[in-house]
Amino acid sequence: MKPVVEVLQRHATPSPFSRGEETVMDPTYRHGTEFKADELTFSLQEDMKFKYEKFVRHVQDELQTSMFIGKIVSLKLYKLAVYGEGGHFDWHRDSTHSDAHHGMVLIALNTKWEGGELMLRHQGIETIVNIHPKKSGDEIRPVVVAFSTDTEHKVMPVTKGTRLVLQYDVKVVEQSPAADGMHSPSYIPLKRAVHRHQHIAVSHINIYPNLDQKLVQAVVDKIRELHKKGTFVVAFPLTHLYRKASIKKEYLKGTDLALFDALKNHFNVALHPVLIRAIEDRNVWGY
Repeated sequence: MKPVVEVLQRHATPSPFSRGEETVMDPTYRHGTEFKADELTFSLQEDMKFKYEKFVRHVQDELQTSMFIGKIVSLKLYKLAVYGEGGHFDWHRDSTHSDAHHGMVLIALNTKWEGGELMLRHQGIETIVNIHPKKSGDEIRPVVVAFSTDTEHKVMPVTKGTRLVLQYDVKVVEQSPAADGMHSPSYIPLKRAVHRHQHIAVSHINIYPNLDQKLVQAVVDKIRELHKKGTFVVAFPLTHLYRKASIKKEYLKGTDLALFDALKNHFNVALHPVLIRAIEDRNVWGY
């Protein structure tokens, strides 16, 4: 379905952003409008409503298979971002909305636009993602982009048309997999990991970065070497950023979780918060 862009443009409100502890408006840094989730309703017939709900469940399953192995996640619509010609958003990290908020999903709607590329950056490595819906025969298929909340991202200037993107919060649900009706009691994280490897190998899913088991073993070997030399306390930063209340094993993501699981089989492992003050351009972030 094609959204009526003109109507959305008339009613959308300018998008602010956080700068330190302030919420500010600065069109040189972010130029766009938006609708929060409570300002939106979906007028869908029963068959389309069922398809939409099925689609959301499918995305949740993919996230549990590719990003949050061994966890149950929920997807909640946060807002609709509207970027017309000249719209853009410089490098930023989105604010987290709860301790369980660990990821976000972006889905572009079926409109025509040029420019407005989505750029992602983590640990200094950048990548560009094409989020235009893809045509498959007579069907239009959305591109689902998912990443952790601590990933920096940027929207390049839109040069033509209007870019409409649904933004969802990905939350880790605090319950055992067996208690969820979507999974059987035989649910085992290791089986999920094996399924993930097989699924990604045959599906159109791009995962970045991928985990190298040799690097994990190298970390284990290095710690053992330090222990032999008399260094008994070894500390290093996690790959991702977390809220203080979220520095728990059940909330670890990606390589952080893999390292924790690998190290706990050999050492006494503990997690501790560390305050890092980072200054980038006009933004000041404290973690």
